[in-house]
Amino acid sequence: MIKHTGLSILFNSIRVTAERLAGHFFLKSIGPHISVMGSARICENDPLYAVGLQVGALIAKNNYAVLTGGGPGLMQAANEGAYGINQKSFGISIKIPTEQKTNSFLRRNLLCTSFCSRKFLLLQYCDAIIFLPGGYGTLDELFEALTLAKTFHMHSKPFILVNKQFWQPMIDYLHTIADQYQTISENEMDLISIIDEQDLEHELAKLCSK
Repeated sequence: MIKHTGLSILFNSIRVTAERLAGHFFLKSIGPHISVMGSARICENDPLYAVGLQVGALIAKNNYAVLTGGGPGLMQAANEGAYGINQKSFGISIKIPTEQKTNSFLRRNLLCTSFCSRKFLLLQYCDAIIFLPGGYGTLDELFEALTLAKTFHMHSKPFILVNKQFWQPMIDYLHTIADQYQTISENEMDLISIIDEQDLEHELAKLCSK
């Protein structure tokens, strides 16, 4: 059981504030960017890795930088795709005992010690967020982004979910909740676009032309 004293809570609050401030200047320095979220567990021989490469490359070709959590899997794939085009590839990684090392396709990386700082920086400053298939972390990022958007704690931006086979069952479930229980509004579902890989180029070109 983790015990927190008043002093440790104060210290953590100061640390989080300092990390967000450092992140502000870091992200302002990289310019317009799109955040890409996805599983850290996807291997390079998985077909989804190729999708991540495609996402990163298309973002870079449209003159945006790619920002990820800096880790392996689909984060690495998106970074690698961008790095091969123009090196506009950046990460915001986390320092925890179980976290794998940062991937090698980052022009620069900012290391955070708290998840709340990392997530805030990944979600708040970007011009759009692309969600590739993932686990608890990716789902957490998606639902936090949706909550922030619907409560007007985040400026308006596209949320693009890539791979209908993965995402559609969850979206259908959310529509069921909205219909049967009204704990979610149908208009809140309009915040999400869900596409397949073959639609990526068109969707990103449309997004980046705005």
